[in-house]
Amino acid sequence: MKKIIKKFINIILRIKYNINNNCYIEENVKLLHTKLQKNIILSKGCNVVCSDIGCYTYLGEETYLPYCKIGKFCSIAPNVRLAAGLHPMTFISTHPVFYNQYKKAGNIEKTHIEFETLKKLEDSDNLLCEIGNDVWIATNALLVCGKAPLHIGNGAIIAAGAVVTKNVPPYAIVMGVPAKIVGYRFQEDIIKKINASEWWEKDEEWLNKNCHTFNDVNEFLKLFEL
Repeated sequence: MKKIIKKFINIILRIKYNINNNCYIEENVKLLHTKLQKNIILSKGCNVVCSDIGCYTYLGEETYLPYCKIGKFCSIAPNVRLAAGLHPMTFISTHPVFYNQYKKAGNIEKTHIEFETLKKLEDSDNLLCEIGNDVWIATNALLVCGKAPLHIGNGAIIAAGAVVTKNVPPYAIVMGVPAKIVGYRFQEDIIKKINASEWWEKDEEWLNKNCHTFNDVNEFLKLFEL
């Protein structure tokens, strides 16, 4: 019975959001101004606004990723969140009513004080975070966008509970608070070759034919003669 209900909810949500590319959407998902490629899973309670999500990527329950570009084949666990926006630490007050022309409350006169780091963020084409392809972000990770958009490289791994405040290089493994690089998935020359292969751009026919090599780096790279 539960499976039937979930299937019905998925159909209703697909109709609501005008999605017809084999995506699966669970209940209580908030989806606004977001482009979805095919075979995407949005789990219960996800909140995705003004984002672009690549094919075969899935988002775990209660994940919140606004203004993000997410690559293909990403594995994003439950409760992954993006924190964005800065407050001035050297002003008399950190409250935005004193510097933000878009203030939503209060009767204080419009201020002409400029907050440069906020301005940089607003001028970044509304992109807060760019996540590459084949990225694994574990449960409860927090992505913090500061003065500029945050970039997570292809193939990176972000450990559970990590607080990411800096850009993450391709195939790096980061963990901790704040997150630090503790290693890389492969040696540098191998990373360059895998990145150059751009396997995530291959069509399904190619992937079906060659996926048997994905557990053996050497066999995989032979496909590209790299």
